[in-house]
Amino acid sequence: MPQLIAPSGFIAQAHQLSSGHWIAVATWPYDGRGGDVVWHVQDSTSATTMNLVYRGGDISSTPVASVQEIRQYDGVNRLPLNSAGGFTTVFLVLAESVDLTGYAWPDGVLPRAEQLGDFGSLDVSLLAADTPGTGSSAGDLVLDTTVDTAACLSIQVRGVNDGRPTWILGDTTASVLGTTTVLG
Repeated sequence: MPQLIAPSGFIAQAHQLSSGHWIAVATWPYDGRGGDVVWHVQDSTSATTMNLVYRGGDISSTPVASVQEIRQYDGVNRLPLNSAGGFTTVFLVLAESVDLTGYAWPDGVLPRAEQLGDFGSLDVSLLAADTPGTGSSAGDLVLDTTVDTAACLSIQVRGVNDGRPTWILGDTTASVLGTTTVLG
């Protein structure tokens, strides 16, 4: 099971998926001083990490368990995304397939990071995207092949309690000053 070593004092929420893969998620306030993020992945022959930074998040209202929902699938080429919560919802998808080379997020869901490829003897892909706002499902993630197994996790990044989405650092599409982003 993955464990967060640094920064210290924060607890990772770890889940073992039906495929046998472990996934761990941790949220903490970023103070701008940098520093290393260190994970301990005991007894693992292969592991990967993905770090996403969200500016304007409100850690005081973020629960320790930031993963809101996990859905798992077998033998699919489309994954219905979980319902978006309030503020900003991050969708993290882990898919196992030797043939996956591409995918398409639905409109309104902004791609953030991807890691496609081999991890040890497995072909596992990790995909991340997000959407501001709330409501029903954001749509389906469409894959270019049928995957053996897949899991979709939704992670909520809370902002201040003003109903506005969290500003996403480096997002020139969804964080436009005066349009979608308001300085407080």
